[in-house]
Amino acid sequence: MQFFALLTRNTEKFSDADFAPLLPGEAEQRRTLYAQGAVRQVWNRGDVPGSGMMFEATDDKRCAGISPPCRWSRPA
Repeated sequence: MQFFALLTRNTEKFSDADFAPLLPGEAEQRRTLYAQGAVRQVWNRGDVPGSGMMFEATDDKRCAGISPPCRWSRPA
């Protein structure tokens, strides 16, 4: 099954300077998940800082376990 996650940064609580040191690690995590086949597609959002990701998983619980939640983000 495919699951679409629309991600956004928690800009109400954190500044761009807070996010800056985390961005290289996030990019590497995306590449790793793609290489593992857990993520099929990634899009950068144009409306707000964040991304859209298409996950491949057997069910929603498996999808939720692919990438742990990050304290820097919030559900859109």
